[in-house]
Amino acid sequence: MSISSERGKYAPLQDFLKNRSLEMGSVNLTFKEIEHILGFDLPKSASTYSAWWANEMKTHSHARAWLEVAYMVESLKLGESVTFTKKTKGKVANELDLTTPSASYRFFYTALKFVTTGETNLFARKNNLTVEETLVHNRYSNLDGETREKYPTSLTMQIGDFLLDLKNKGDQYYKKFLNQYGDLEYGRFLMESEEDKQLKGLYAYVTAGKVKYIGRCLDQFGKRINQGYGVIHPKNCFKDGQATNCHLNAQITKEQKVNEISLYLLPMTEDEEIKTLELELIRAYRPEWNVSGKK
Repeated sequence: MSISSERGKYAPLQDFLKNRSLEMGSVNLTFKEIEHILGFDLPKSASTYSAWWANEMKTHSHARAWLEVAYMVESLKLGESVTFTKKTKGKVANELDLTTPSASYRFFYTALKFVTTGETNLFARKNNLTVEETLVHNRYSNLDGETREKYPTSLTMQIGDFLLDLKNKGDQYYKKFLNQYGDLEYGRFLMESEEDKQLKGLYAYVTAGKVKYIGRCLDQFGKRINQGYGVIHPKNCFKDGQATNCHLNAQITKEQKVNEISLYLLPMTEDEEIKTLELELIRAYRPEWNVSGKK
């Protein structure tokens, strides 16, 4: 698992918060205490702009230090102190009612277990073929001439090593071998209930009270979640892999760091009914991850 430079720099603060007692809801630290924990002075902007302490990782990557261990900045005295508060997982509703114009359907909650987060450069682990052997496949034949011309001495490299080498050099050509979601941050999660794994039907991912994704399963939920969306294999990241799996896993991994993800199931038996109802519910709710996954 690789980590960002910001995570590395602010790792001491993350480790300090992570090691706090789970019963300790809030941790108040002075700026001097934080600097002592980090081993270096905070940047001037941390004492000047409250936005530096925003609970948002997209534009404030240092916020990983507290968000990834489920803390949030609750209050701030610029240049003096910061109060970090442990995010509490709210009580999860056992049922979820979703409706179409003609009927209402009751989904039930099933527990998810998150094993890891933060898996990056997963594509680089695909090393069962060389670059030249990869180019033989139909999905990559359009890259054959350009690849041979640009990288003639790299054809015998393992494909994963080759792409990671390009990425590390800042050469965006590596993305041509991957699907549009093939270079994101992934995690591993699974359904725990043995009984629920055997069922099939519809499922919905919910976070912060919003339905984020609605999907269908025509075989077993256990296969779809535990062996599909819940674990991304290196091959999934490539053009001939599973783009939908990569997209949904990355969305869930990102969201789980901030808000708890809940999974709800609607057991059904007839495949055609499953397909029809899935489309009806997606039209009714337009879940964010369904819509973004089609872009």
